[in-house]
Amino acid sequence: MRQSPLALSNLTGAITRLLLETVPHRFSDELGRAAPSPAPRHVKRAIDFMHANISRPISLEDIAAACHFGVRSLKKGFRDFRMTTPMAYLQHLRIEAAHQELEQASPGLTVTAIALKCGFGHMGRFAAEYKLRFGQSPSQTLLR
Repeated sequence: MRQSPLALSNLTGAITRLLLETVPHRFSDELGRAAPSPAPRHVKRAIDFMHANISRPISLEDIAAACHFGVRSLKKGFRDFRMTTPMAYLQHLRIEAAHQELEQASPGLTVTAIALKCGFGHMGRFAAEYKLRFGQSPSQTLLR
């Protein structure tokens, strides 16, 4: 066994896998999950378009046109590979961007300015969704 580095490496790998798969630990659930499939090109293009146009009011048709795909195919791609709809994914990106902006805001910036910058047009809906997602109001995050 000592003369064969390949055999020793294989044995070490097998023992490690055996320990990881049989002895319970805090990552056991993660190891049991299947790896997510990589998203198809049109879904990646749509996500890139969303990131680039996060502050603009964009529709599903705009997203589909930008990635040169049909609306139905885009919806199916997001449902299959992101487990959501394209517009819900865009909303997720926007709320995350607003959260980051609020946490890193310089003095003088307002919640309204940040919300508008991140593509939210209705302040009441923005505040409600933000509180639901992060457990505090946007103004509380801004004050920290």
